[in-house]
Amino acid sequence: MSLLVALILFTTLLLGAFGSSLVSHTSAQSSATGYSLDNIQTYNPYGQFQVNETLYGSSNATALSSVTFGFPSSYQAHLVALSAYADQGSTTVSTTTSTSVSNNTVEITLSFASSLSGPNATAGLSFWVLDSLIAVNSSGYFVAPVLDSPSISINLTNIYTEVDFPYQDTSVSNTTALTDVGFAQFISVNQATQTWNFTTASPNSTLNAFGVQILSTPYNSGSLDFTSITRQLSIAASGQIIVKDTINLDNLGLNTISELQYTPLSISGNLTAVPANEPPLSNIAPISMSGDVIGLNDTNQEIQPNSAATLIFQYPLASQYWKVSNGVYTITIPTTVPVGGIVDSYKIISTSVPGVKIMGKQLSESATFANETGTGSASLQFRVGIASATADALPIAAILFIGVFVAAVVFRPKPETEGAGSIFDNLVKAVEEKVSSTNELLSELKAKGTSLGRNDLVVTRSRIDEVRSKTNSRIGQIRSQLSSGITTTVQAGINEVLANDREFDRAVRDTLNAYDQLISKKMKEETFNRVQQGNERRLQGQTNSLVDRAHDLVEEYESES
Repeated sequence: MSLLVALILFTTLLLGAFGSSLVSHTSAQSSATGYSLDNIQTYNPYGQFQVNETLYGSSNATALSSVTFGFPSSYQAHLVALSAYADQGSTTVSTTTSTSVSNNTVEITLSFASSLSGPNATAGLSFWVLDSLIAVNSSGYFVAPVLDSPSISINLTNIYTEVDFPYQDTSVSNTTALTDVGFAQFISVNQATQTWNFTTASPNSTLNAFGVQILSTPYNSGSLDFTSITRQLSIAASGQIIVKDTINLDNLGLNTISELQYTPLSISGNLTAVPANEPPLSNIAPISMSGDVIGLNDTNQEIQPNSAATLIFQYPLASQYWKVSNGVYTITIPTTVPVGGIVDSYKIISTSVPGVKIMGKQLSESATFANETGTGSASLQFRVGIASATADALPIAAILFIGVFVAAVVFRPKPETEGAGSIFDNLVKAVEEKVSSTNELLSELKAKGTSLGRNDLVVTRSRIDEVRSKTNSRIGQIRSQLSSGITTTVQAGINEVLANDREFDRAVRDTLNAYDQLISKKMKEETFNRVQQGNERRLQGQTNSLVDRAHDLVEEYESES
């Protein structure tokens, strides 16, 4: 928004804050009668607000082929995501819109393919207004526009008007302008919404709009413009799915923003902040979240007044958004914007390394001025694995490490188990997939060498935790399927598999802890190398023991069947 436009809007709104009407305009009238109007204005914590106008026909509603709404001219440069609809009972009526500016008023006309009439007639108009709040001072005070009523080209029976503020973040600090025209305040039961509303049974068709002064806390609200957000899913050779959300925004207010509403595709403990500068630092602390609010203080990412900022958050995709069956991974994620507001440009994309076979196309969805894109969810399928990877799929160091450390153990030919119970086959498969995935993730971590950073360790640890959690869940289900009639020998074999599994987890934990001490500079590199040699030998032994014992269990079951 240019400085001239800002000054004009500020002057207009500030005058309105003391009760003066911004405009008084009546749209050209039609002969239609018998309709009532709901006029709803809903703010989010970023100073963006949505306008919803809904016409309802009564029993004596006459034919309506079009209707024109008038709004303040200050909306013109800030009005986005315009939509409209009309219904005649259960029948949807095709609706078109046209927009013009006349007499200092933005006029939006809805034209219907067939006329509406009677008590089953409904028509609606919706749009968002962005970047319209004017900062008063650095304490979080803003002037915000309030729409008392739009002008409208038909005679109305009554008007219901409502203005909603997110009460935990924003509240009206100067109530005079609202109460003078009949608004009454209502606070929702959960203290989340502050609603001002009134109903008039003798409405006119004139546009009435004014400004009120509101207070937004400097911590998690104000006036923000999200210029672009890109959500990128990266698929590694191991099947590891890392999400990177890049958020570009402008703080249009005078307050420093220390918190932000944000919805990642993971639990809060897995999030890390990636600096936008190059080269990126490796010692960024994990991000703290409370509910859906992310703290920016700990990572030095506060958004300064009247400035642009880039926030980058990275994390492993949570397990509820992906699954694997017969070697096919399926990702399904929501397409809703992660900040709960309107974004000028929103993209969802995916990338993968060589060796990952995408079944279909990579994710590539985009939208402008959207709070979601696509149809509400996006899906992607792929196959992955060492056997399918090309020589370029992993760094050479990782391939060598896998060759020495894993391949001869995990991918040994499976003994013939013809006739063995499918339950025990599933147990072996779960164990093999666990050690395969875990060892491959560790090999990728080792291959980073001196470039290894805190973020790499946090992501790998989280991914290994997800693998362990999935396997534990599968083993629990498998155990519950076993009949109580299994022999003592087989039961003892199951207990040994579980004991070996716990020792494997301990070896993995000690390996990761050594990396943590190295990154934290609590352990010298020479000491780390000696410790990790021992950890690798121990992990190889535990891998062998776990896989061998699982296969032996199948043979024991067969011999006693």
